[in-house]
Amino acid sequence: MKKTTLIGIAFFLVVAGVILYSTMSMTRYRVKVCMQYQGQFNCATAAGSTKEYALRQAISTACAPISGGVTQTLACERTPPGTTEWK
Repeated sequence: MKKTTLIGIAFFLVVAGVILYSTMSMTRYRVKVCMQYQGQFNCATAAGSTKEYALRQAISTACAPISGGVTQTLACERTPPGTTEWK
């Protein structure tokens, strides 16, 4: 093989390793929350680099299908989760 081909392969492997490492570190915490809002109920799971971020994402994902519009979504997201299960 040519030297430039080997350098290209090495560069690709380093970049792929960095991407894999950064992706794995972003999913350090996983949480499942169940939200109840205006008589409707939904659960969602999310992952994040911090507990706060993972919890916020799970709440937002769980509220999306059971609320309509910005005002209801914000109100749902301010409601404490019915259940929270850290994984």
